[in-house]
Amino acid sequence: MNINGTTTYTDGKGYFRMKVKVNSNCIMLIIKEGYAVKKICREPDSLNEFSKKKLKNNKIYLIDSNTDLMK
Repeated sequence: MNINGTTTYTDGKGYFRMKVKVNSNCIMLIIKEGYAVKKICREPDSLNEFSKKKLKNNKIYLIDSNTDLMK
């Protein structure tokens, strides 16, 4: 996984932890062999404000690269 250019890894169950500065852009690139690459961007809205929603304990799902959803 690459977060703003810094590589981090998950534990054996797929959990990871990251620190992101409040009110800062974040680009997360999640890569796992056999799965489609997932890109998540955290950016301000049209009013140039960031969501107040906490990011803690969110789930991210990857899609098998061989599934019909990828065609």
